[in-house]
Amino acid sequence: MNSEPTTLDEALERFDELLEEEKLDEARATLELAKKLGGTTDVDVRLAEAELAFHAEGLTAAVALVEILTRDIPDSAEAWYALGQLRIDEEKDEAAIACFVRVHELDAELDEDLEPVDPAILDRIESVARDLIEALPPKLGDRLHGVPIVLEERPSRALVEDGFDPRALGLFDGNEDGSEPAPVPTRIVLYTTCLVDAFGDGDELDEQVEVTVLHELGHYSGLDEAEVAKLGLA
Repeated sequence: MNSEPTTLDEALERFDELLEEEKLDEARATLELAKKLGGTTDVDVRLAEAELAFHAEGLTAAVALVEILTRDIPDSAEAWYALGQLRIDEEKDEAAIACFVRVHELDAELDEDLEPVDPAILDRIESVARDLIEALPPKLGDRLHGVPIVLEERPSRALVEDGFDPRALGLFDGNEDGSEPAPVPTRIVLYTTCLVDAFGDGDELDEQVEVTVLHELGHYSGLDEAEVAKLGLA
């Protein structure tokens, strides 16, 4: 039997597990505990409340809660990111892009106050990616000859304005499978600040770099998002 969480992080982690298991009543009780531990105004607590509403009541209820959150705390990038994802679910692409542009702006402001990613970590990210490519079976690896791996901090604003996820971990840049001349050299881009923000600088980062590269290689092979996810590379 799992012991009761004693910190907000533990409570929210348990909440996510219960939602994944579709145990909504237990998730609701754990959310109440999270409110006691972190307060009802905590952004993560309120986002968890919206997530529970999504599962229990549907998309409209979740959107309403997150819209209120963005009004109450307009400088919360997490709130705007959640709203952008919900707008995608609503098939409101222009509204989603507006949310994601706001996320890009807020993340950029936060980045100004942070130290750049340690060059040693950047070297490790590139090394993990290149080692993975070199270990691929010749049938696939030979097709990747000359495809560069490029490290960038975050997706550009221009990409986000075109509908790209501002917190994406990687990108295939060019025409899949080299079927047509690309306007820019085909390359695999890894977004280092997004990776480190989400996964730290330890073993989990290495694992996610591998997953991200494999995901982008799936696109290089001509797979769409659904096919990449089916192979476990999403």
